[in-house]
Amino acid sequence: MTHALHFGQPLIYYLLAVIAIAVFVGLTIVPSARILGEAKLEVVFIFSMCAALFACRWPSFLWPDPFNVDEGTFIACALKATVDWVPWHGFDASTSGPLNIYVLLLPALVGADIGWLSARVIALCLIAGALCALYYTVKWIYGASVARWSMLPPVLLFSLTKTSDFLHYSSEQFPIFLTTVPLAIAAYLARGGGSRSSRLIACTTAGLFLGCPFLAKLQAAPIALAVLISLAAGIITSAHASRFRNGEILATGAGLVVMPSLVLIILCVTGGLPNAVISYYKMTLVFAGKGAPVPPSFFFMSVPEYNFFALASLAVILCGAVALYSRVRLTNSDLWALVSSILLLLAALFAIYHAHYPFPHYLLFSIIPISFGVANVPGLMHRAGLGKGRDLLARSLFAALFLVPIGFAALASENDFSPRAIVPMREEVLAIARYVKPGDRMVVWAFRPEYYVKTKTIMATRDPGILALMALSRYQGYFRERFMSDLRAHPPPVIVDAVAPRAFLFSNPATQGIENFPQLEAFVREHYTQREEVAGVRIFVAKNLR
Repeated sequence: MTHALHFGQPLIYYLLAVIAIAVFVGLTIVPSARILGEAKLEVVFIFSMCAALFACRWPSFLWPDPFNVDEGTFIACALKATVDWVPWHGFDASTSGPLNIYVLLLPALVGADIGWLSARVIALCLIAGALCALYYTVKWIYGASVARWSMLPPVLLFSLTKTSDFLHYSSEQFPIFLTTVPLAIAAYLARGGGSRSSRLIACTTAGLFLGCPFLAKLQAAPIALAVLISLAAGIITSAHASRFRNGEILATGAGLVVMPSLVLIILCVTGGLPNAVISYYKMTLVFAGKGAPVPPSFFFMSVPEYNFFALASLAVILCGAVALYSRVRLTNSDLWALVSSILLLLAALFAIYHAHYPFPHYLLFSIIPISFGVANVPGLMHRAGLGKGRDLLARSLFAALFLVPIGFAALASENDFSPRAIVPMREEVLAIARYVKPGDRMVVWAFRPEYYVKTKTIMATRDPGILALMALSRYQGYFRERFMSDLRAHPPPVIVDAVAPRAFLFSNPATQGIENFPQLEAFVREHYTQREEVAGVRIFVAKNLR
């Protein structure tokens, strides 16, 4: 963050963060609920978990620049969805599905702004929801005491990370939430509890959630499939299987088809199905096919905090496997948890590897599966009676194993998202704002969706960037024709050629500017006049607005 003027974090931030982390870690170490009682302790623990996340992360909510170009892309699409919500008609988020955009519309329901702040708060709420679901997954198999213990690694990672790719709203967070909630439901079913009606409601809910991930991000499909298999195993192996099995399978299937059917109907009615197939499915294959295989070192040498989390988790799992070998008899629910965690981890690793791009935010897909795998170690040790009488010592060492290295990596990070840091508004944004007002339509020729976000303008086309229009693929002509059709249907008052130095991906005006798209150049020459050029960014204003 070299463009910021740093004045250091205020003392109150560190004080709140340290207190929140200390309370959370203290509650994970407590082996029993003698003081508060189990029900009250659970409420206090979940509150402390969420408090730790927000106490450590809130300065990043206020950072006025995008952490990643994807963040601006999704927010720009959400702004467009407020006036045209039809997927792949009003907006096209490329390899991200419409559900990742719709969740960003939640602030608009209460009259709040859609922007960096709301998107990052929603992102952390989704992570907190997924972690709560993981807590109940472990609790329903191994008990509340083990569940508290097992939440320490992921909560510390998500709380203390200073890596920008883990802080912004990304296309991974909603699918993670959508797959972790059904995992918790699968654990509930696998343990064999609940009445017939509660189990049917649980199955329907799990089906509804599992029908959504591939409409949020195709990359999450293997993870959703793994959870679906675990859900089916939970139904089949449950003590209630013989009585409720058919009804539960039907309830799951009914829930599973609701969201895909709804989106399919909308696409068929609006004629958007061909757009969805080409833009979301076929172009995802094009982009994935161009990347190189992700090397194994990516999982251990990319994000410092994640590296320590992964290495410590691997150490716990390996030591646990040695200690538990031939010493524990697995119940059906234990076997379900063990196999499900392995299946989920393999699915997550496949999803990350098969994308063929070493983007750090892809690692988010593996955090829940790894944490679930780690949870099996204290769970099975408790089941086998290992470490009895030394529970407090074991929990303390476990906490130190994760807290010390992850905390060190966070403190050593050069990223400073201080609430006292000043990020000056870029001069080109100020120049654009002289010609548009919030709610106006605009076109930005580049891959700089942050201009829409900072000016609160609406995309005149469905494309937040020009990647698909410039990428050499068999569909380039299709995307260019679609772009021009949108532009002619809704000519905006301002067109910005943002291909300029400092721009992401598209920074060479000679080979990537408007002039390299003859149809667009002719349209701009006929209907617009250049008013300003600031930092290489050219601003064209409609002639009829003179």
